[in-house]
Amino acid sequence: MSHPDSARGAVLPVLGRHNPRLKRLRELDTPAGRYRTGSFLLEGVRILAEALEGGLDLQWLLVAQGASREVFDLAARAARTGVEVCLLDAEVLERLAPTRSSQGLLGVARIPRTDLQQVLRGNPVLLLEGIQDPGNTGTLLRTARAAGAGGAILVGGADPFNPRTVRAAAGATFRFPLVRLEPQQVPMLLQALDQAGFELACAEAHGGQDLYQASFPKRMALVLGGEVRGVSEACRRAAVARWTIPLAHGCESLNVAAAAAVILFEARRRLLQAAREAED
Repeated sequence: MSHPDSARGAVLPVLGRHNPRLKRLRELDTPAGRYRTGSFLLEGVRILAEALEGGLDLQWLLVAQGASREVFDLAARAARTGVEVCLLDAEVLERLAPTRSSQGLLGVARIPRTDLQQVLRGNPVLLLEGIQDPGNTGTLLRTARAAGAGGAILVGGADPFNPRTVRAAAGATFRFPLVRLEPQQVPMLLQALDQAGFELACAEAHGGQDLYQASFPKRMALVLGGEVRGVSEACRRAAVARWTIPLAHGCESLNVAAAAAVILFEARRRLLQAAREAED
């Protein structure tokens, strides 16, 4: 029978609590540290299993001493692909973990490199302007991936590689094309969208055309703005459509993630319907 702190019988090296690598790990708590090192932090079995299946460049794993068999089985899979796996005192690992849901498993991976042209090969595209909440950002990315969007463009707002975003995105941060731009790059972005044949549609809480009465562009960039400032004036001017989701009486509005889900799945429904009609 294998040792409880082993991966399929291979005894793992143990890191001391003062190991300098742990200090470097703490750098990944900040956006500056993540982009300086080109790495980000993942935690928990589900996210790290997605990372392995998606071919993410995992650099190393930290496993808590006494973690579950499920954790050690995943560590063994990672080790077979050449990922370095180390053991760490469970208490120390929990202090390093961004949330209380690490399950005794942390991973460090390279930030995927995606350029704007890669994102623009897909259709539709989600364009997020100034979405500040990491949880909302992650949910939006997860929703866009599930709805078959081709990719996402984040202008300002939350870092997609914030641990809370990574957790909420359920793998979308590294299994879905996305690119992050600064607000001053919006004119360049609008030009690139136009050259790639995209038309912009903005989601608005009030005053837009009824979503279900609207025609959808063939190649669409759906623009959603942050909770405070909304969609930028530049994107509003460039948009060919402004849509509002009709709500039942007494309901004021949907949050940004719910609104994105409604619109993106409506777009998916129409694309699938058009494909079926083309086959008939």
